[in-house]
Amino acid sequence: MRFRGNDSVQANSQSLSPSLIDAFVRDGVVRIPQAFSPDWIELLREGFSNAMANPSPRHSIREKCYLFLENRTGSDDPDFLANGNVLLDDIYNAKLSDFPAGTDMNQKMLRLAEELGAAGKKPYIVPGGGSNRIGALGYANAAYESAGQYTCDQGLKVDHIVDATGSAGTRAGLATGLTAIHVVLM
Repeated sequence: MRFRGNDSVQANSQSLSPSLIDAFVRDGVVRIPQAFSPDWIELLREGFSNAMANPSPRHSIREKCYLFLENRTGSDDPDFLANGNVLLDDIYNAKLSDFPAGTDMNQKMLRLAEELGAAGKKPYIVPGGGSNRIGALGYANAAYESAGQYTCDQGLKVDHIVDATGSAGTRAGLATGLTAIHVVLM
């Protein structure tokens, strides 16, 4: 995101080389060194520290979360395998299971759900990317919450939202949510 009126907190502007674009298309991920300014990184650190000091009420149910990760890249680079959401999953003590590319993730989830059900639990399966009606509704709610944060609470002017896409569940929910609350990004 780029925030107008707050130049100390924005991503550095740099163009992507054709080789980086090709690597992204081939591998699904690329590393872009120094893509963010030190001020931006510090803001992220502060936000992360605040989130850790003031955990969500959902933090108390963390031992009930099972996550299945399919390594579609085949990478064994720790910087790739233990960053982003995986880092947060670890912090919240989710039970992570790694699988190689090509694993039938739906079958794995169904098998665990059956085991948990047999043990008297009530499992809920979230499909890959959260791409179902409930997942999209969650992202629609995230659009509403985010719009409140950057338009009202913080007084920030946001002209772009960038999201990762795989199954398009995030994009569908965000687009629906932003449309429903009449948010127009310039």
